[in-house]
Amino acid sequence: MAGDSTKPEFFALWSLRQLQDECARLNKVLKECSEIASTPELKLTQIGDLEWSENLGDMTWQKAMDIAKELGARVPTRLELLDLYDNHYEECQKLIKDSPSGNFWSATEYSSTSAWSVSLIGGNTSYCYKTGTYQLRCVR
Repeated sequence: MAGDSTKPEFFALWSLRQLQDECARLNKVLKECSEIASTPELKLTQIGDLEWSENLGDMTWQKAMDIAKELGARVPTRLELLDLYDNHYEECQKLIKDSPSGNFWSATEYSSTSAWSVSLIGGNTSYCYKTGTYQLRCVR
């Protein structure tokens, strides 16, 4: 069949540049698929009105927002993190026992380049550059 891209001779008609472009495109697709496949399954613990995920690791703010969305969840607001610390302290401390720093991203933005993080060890908040890395716990 003429022009059938599944036949080997079809690729002989492509220029080297076309082959390089196609390889680059396929490598990008492969990388995206690999990232999706390596996204952790969400394990949740009910605390108060929200279900809280386990610690999903250190990442930038944008990566946290993207992963939460991929998992069908969201990044908690600054006030939700503070409520967890203030009103559910015992459950909060059990939840963070495996967290190296205890600093978690919130979805609450401070500016276009900064967002709030909350320490679930001490209950303090600070705004941080979105390119920095903090831990993520999603909520539903």
